[in-house]
Amino acid sequence: ASENRVWLVILKDFKAIPDEWSEAARETAEDFSVGYRAMTRWRSGPVFLEPALKGFNYAMTLDTDSYFPADIADPFKFMHAQGLIAGFPHLGRESASVVVNLLHYFLLYCKIKGLHPRRSRMLASLVESNFKWYQQCLMLDIEILSLDWFRGERYQDFFKFMDSTGGFWLHRWGNNPIRTFAVALLLEDSDVRSLDMPYAHQDYCSCGPESPPCKRATPSGHFSCTEAVTSVGGHINFSIAAADL
Repeated sequence: ASENRVWLVILKDFKAIPDEWSEAARETAEDFSVGYRAMTRWRSGPVFLEPALKGFNYAMTLDTDSYFPADIADPFKFMHAQGLIAGFPHLGRESASVVVNLLHYFLLYCKIKGLHPRRSRMLASLVESNFKWYQQCLMLDIEILSLDWFRGERYQDFFKFMDSTGGFWLHRWGNNPIRTFAVALLLEDSDVRSLDMPYAHQDYCSCGPESPPCKRATPSGHFSCTEAVTSVGGHINFSIAAADL
């Protein structure tokens, strides 16, 4: 048998919408199914409490259409050696139609908890001085996380507050902006890295800094890197200001 185990789980009440939002959520399910909304909600918080993850210190998420266009070094070793809590190689922007009211509830959470909504460099690159946000976020088709912190009270409290507003069911909030704001608000900049590593997802590809651009094969559209990348690096200068996207 393979040493690489695949865990499958049936999640109880996975698509159970709270009664107060059930009718409204199902009316808008034509755009994004109830199952998709349930998935983004689950990945935003409950996934970290799954029993299957209990024995693990780190986890990497990869979408089914994500891949590495070159061999990579062990990113878990890099995260552990640097004492990092979260690493994200891919930055982007969420659609305005699926973040309705998200910033307002984030600002309310900050007010309740006595936290400045631009307290970190990362937050200051997201939230303008006039408290506007232009949907910049970490893209979670790939992420590498230290699980203990995401299982912990601070992160889960943030998730529960945002979940209590109904935004996942009513507006199809995604795990991308939820994770972005939680990490930027509750962690220090030094706990997070924008990881430098070869990575491809759909039409996005990077072979890493100071490397030649990705090559795309035709007709498959598959990306590759012409030079082997022998290490994983990272930086804390998150280039996710509105003007950069």
